[in-house]
Amino acid sequence: MEKQVRVILWALPRTLSTAFLKCMNGVPDSKMFYEPYTTAYLFGPDRPYDSAPRPSDSSECGSVDVAGKPCDAVSGFDDSICTYKWVKEQLEAPFQGKQLIFCKDMAYCLNKSYEHLPQGYKFIFLIRHPKKVIPSWKKLISDYSRKKVEDFVLDELEPPIMPPEIGYGELLELFEYIKQQGLDAEPIVIDADDLLADPHAIMSACCKKTGVPYNDNLLTWEEGGRAVENWAVSKNLKYVIADAGSFDNVKRSSCFQKPDAGPEVSGGSEQSPDVQRFVEKCMPLYSKLYEVRLK
Repeated sequence: MEKQVRVILWALPRTLSTAFLKCMNGVPDSKMFYEPYTTAYLFGPDRPYDSAPRPSDSSECGSVDVAGKPCDAVSGFDDSICTYKWVKEQLEAPFQGKQLIFCKDMAYCLNKSYEHLPQGYKFIFLIRHPKKVIPSWKKLISDYSRKKVEDFVLDELEPPIMPPEIGYGELLELFEYIKQQGLDAEPIVIDADDLLADPHAIMSACCKKTGVPYNDNLLTWEEGGRAVENWAVSKNLKYVIADAGSFDNVKRSSCFQKPDAGPEVSGGSEQSPDVQRFVEKCMPLYSKLYEVRLK
């Protein structure tokens, strides 16, 4: 077997990070981790806030996946053991016989606990234009809270629902920390819309830089949510993947879809003043990462 490769994808919500994980799931003899730091941040003993919803508390949650098939959340790990220290230990485990260990997570959910970053990993940062992320993120919050998008403003949301630096600040800070500390001399930045526009070019270049074995078969995958059964994911997040409508597109996907023309998204909430304020706040942070993106 070739030398084992370990990679963490740090992302923002609404940046195709789950589709990226489904792509990497196609690498033979691989181990996938789905947001263990997010689990620690929202549900684990180290969680900094007590207001995070616990989806598995509902008897109706996780009953079926998007295809109507039963979802066995019992196979997910219990978040009561998910401390930041435990996550680091899991990611540093030997995993004999695996050629790829791949984790995707949200940078803001690390909560600046940099001492709990695992050793021996390459780092990828997945970004997207704020005009696409922020309206979609607000719609996601609307779906989870069951409130209309016009019934709340983003400025009034507090952690853990909205991170202090709107995700972009946390992502940029982590990128700079990793470089400064020598954890990865050349972390990779990928813009989600570049990935959608030319999946072959971006993924083949990314794999070459990280050492992940690449072939074009990675660009297509099985439709549905069955891949999740092989991932290391908490019970609560497994329920979310099964039930939340925001995951329907990625579960139905079988490849990276082409982007719409232009950075705007349809739907109306992108024109609201709070969305515009957040876009303006995030643009300088996004631009710094965009300048060093993989081309």
